Amino acid sequence: DALRIRLSLEGDTVLEPDENGVVHLDESAIDLDDLRLQVNKLGVSVDVPGVLDGSGVLGIKDEPGGGTTVEGGLSLDFDALPVLRGLDGELRLFTSGDLRAIYLALGIDFSPGLALGSTGVAVYGLHGLLGANMAPSRPDPLEWLRLPPVGVTSSGKWAAARGAWAFGAGATLGTVFDGGFSLNLNGTLLLLLPGPRLVLAAHANVLSDRPDI
Repeated sequence: DALRIRLSLEGDTVLEPDENGVVHLDESAIDLDDLRLQVNKLGVSVDVPGVLDGSGVLGIKDEPGGGTTVEGGLSLDFDALPVLRGLDGELRLFTSGDLRAIYLALGIDFSPGLALGSTGVAVYGLHGLLGANMAPSRPDPLEWLRLPPVGVTSSGKWAAARGAWAFGAGATLGTVFDGGFSLNLNGTLLLLLPGPRLVLAAHANVLSDRPDI
């Protein structure tokens, strides 16, 4: 369902019923100038066994309150690389009149993790985000953080706001000996402008698989 195409034909006499109510196609009434083609969403995937597995999607939609949103996502798994195993990204661009808002998030995944000396803890992922004319979708930080999905990097948790800026960086940490299953922590430090406001968002799991980047 990654590709959505809408075809429309404008014309009043293309399908015209006769005196018996039977509808006939009037080919002479068809004009190519009346044909409209609209592509709302496009997806692509790639699979090179043992080397690379990935997918991407790009969509565009008109917002009910006005404006247009372009959203994209990218996910890559690197099977042939020894440490860097994955990359994920999200893009959201909103335009309405003279307002241009953009949100970008990027994360990388390490396997095995990068051990932090002899602490027994490893770094399993790094992520960052940037928002221009973008702000959290809820004014209350705790309410916003509780919204699914867990974390702050999902583009659906951000909304256009003129003059707002957001910068964020974070990491996924976990125990070394079992790939972070015993304990893992995903944390992000956000700087929100104007303000400035600092928001520290963290989510810990015990005896659970690490969250996606």
